[in-house]
Amino acid sequence: MQKRMGIRGLLFLALVLLAWPGAAGAQAQKVDAAIPPNSTIVFSGSSSAFGTLTLNDGSVIDFIPTLVNVTITCDHLVVNGKAEINLTRNVPVPDTPAKPGTPGQAGNNPAPQNGSAGSPGQPGLRGADGINLVFKCLTVDDTNGSLWIDTDGGAGGAGGSGGDGAKGSSGPSTCTSNPNGGNGGPGGPGGAGGPGGDTGAIWASAGGQVLHPHPTTGVSPTPPPQEATLTGVIVIAGNPGPGGTGGPGGNGGPAGEGHGKVGPFMCTDTDSSSGAPGAPGPAGAAGPPGGFTTTPPPNPLNIN
Repeated sequence: MQKRMGIRGLLFLALVLLAWPGAAGAQAQKVDAAIPPNSTIVFSGSSSAFGTLTLNDGSVIDFIPTLVNVTITCDHLVVNGKAEINLTRNVPVPDTPAKPGTPGQAGNNPAPQNGSAGSPGQPGLRGADGINLVFKCLTVDDTNGSLWIDTDGGAGGAGGSGGDGAKGSSGPSTCTSNPNGGNGGPGGPGGAGGPGGDTGAIWASAGGQVLHPHPTTGVSPTPPPQEATLTGVIVIAGNPGPGGTGGPGGNGGPAGEGHGKVGPFMCTDTDSSSGAPGAPGPAGAAGPPGGFTTTPPPNPLNIN
């Protein structure tokens, strides 16, 4: 569903929202409200009570992402066209963890040493869960429209890159010994992707009928379900967030250098070769998707 609005319209709706139930610090008291067509209003409070709530074509109700549980009640719901209550948190995908630092070059103790392995990458962060909703409207007029309650969870964050391997040592070269350089250390494995967020929990009733989530498959973002193109329908549908991608493995460390013969002709040292570069680290595993939430959300107003 398209969500667009001019700056002037957003400012106007922000001012209107301050007087609406659900605004921060406001008492939940019944008012009549209509969301204009092709407009998005962001509710900032956890409880909103309406006399008549009218949703028009392209109307979207969003919530500030810090809310966990929200309640919407109305005496009468009117739906004209395709409208949406969006329970997906409007937050960015979690940041990717920083790559670990690279160990210093291996030393000669006393012979050349292989470089240290790179550190493992950090796992990605968990995606945001969908917002939980208690929703009850006593009577409904949706003969000219449909309402989709989108319960999507958010995507997990990518895993961090594995650390680079350390450089192998080089030398020491003496009259009697000129060993090959040490091998570079292997790169560290990438971090696993973060798990996706769970779908929002729902308890919903409209016109005296309890509503249940529509079966879905896959992961978010969920396209509008087919039922949402019909009229006279309130559909609850959403998917858990996908897991984050695994982080790339670290680079293998450079090889330690070899040396040509350095001692005078009576010395027994010979030319030496460089070591082998370290192997790159393996990529991290993708994170698992979130889950479908089946436990009812908190019902602070004891709505039934």
